[in-house]
Amino acid sequence: MMMPFPSFPLTDREIEVLQALADTDTTTAAVAERLYISPATVRNHLGAIYSKLGAATRAHALVLGLEQRLIHLPERTLTS
Repeated sequence: MMMPFPSFPLTDREIEVLQALADTDTTTAAVAERLYISPATVRNHLGAIYSKLGAATRAHALVLGLEQRLIHLPERTLTS
């Protein structure tokens, strides 16, 4: 079931943070390093994302972001 879009849309930077979560190992430090921002800034963005999407966890925010087509899953290559 498709969730309705949030009442307060995510900013471009919030979407970028959410996408970075999907692309990395989901740690605050990994997202901060990738986006050249501090871990505290990542946590601030995550708080806004959770609030706007109505998410309780990172996993929940990712699922909602995917359902609302705000982000996409990265293509991964399997290696032996």
